[in-house]
Amino acid sequence: MIELRELGFGYRGGPDIFSDLDTSFEPGTISALVGRSGSGKSTLLYLIGLMLTPRTGAIIVNGMDAAQLPDWSRAEIRAQMMGFVFQDALLDPARSVLDNILEGALYGRASITEYQDRAIELLDTFGVEVDPSRKPGQISGGQAQRVALCRAFVTSPEIVLADEPTGNLDVETAHIVWNALFDRAAAGATVIVATHDRIRAETCDQVVEVGNGAHR
Repeated sequence: MIELRELGFGYRGGPDIFSDLDTSFEPGTISALVGRSGSGKSTLLYLIGLMLTPRTGAIIVNGMDAAQLPDWSRAEIRAQMMGFVFQDALLDPARSVLDNILEGALYGRASITEYQDRAIELLDTFGVEVDPSRKPGQISGGQAQRVALCRAFVTSPEIVLADEPTGNLDVETAHIVWNALFDRAAAGATVIVATHDRIRAETCDQVVEVGNGAHR
């Protein structure tokens, strides 16, 4: 459960991007953050992911105001509860596909063998038919984004945050990514996606209009 209470944020020296934002995100649902370019969709996602600190208000995660915690506590919450999917895969070019996926499990509680098995299973589920020992520069852009999806899902996180995850993808790969996000919500996770795709957004459980505070 994530709640935003009277949330306000603006970058140093600039005006507030939004203020007094109140909304909540329920487990087992997928929510879309929509709005014009520059409205603050990605910024809001990074605030929810505890990578930015609000000027005002609270970010309640499972009943606790996580925005007020020290950096190390927020990092721990991110590592143990959250999975991130970005528009660009952001894979480490020096590491193998498998090692990139396992990066998401560095702070997990299961054994590395369990996570390796889970990583291979996810590669198969998302149709990434490449040798896991390959480097990111040896696979296609669509495959790289699906590898990033595997990295986000490898620990079966309670919260999944996705920032324009299909913006650079072909239709088939975009469909795979969206289906995976819906499946994660169906499994009980709280899934929040920043997107320009209004058609996809309308299929979500909740649409939050960033920039005017409206949501439905």
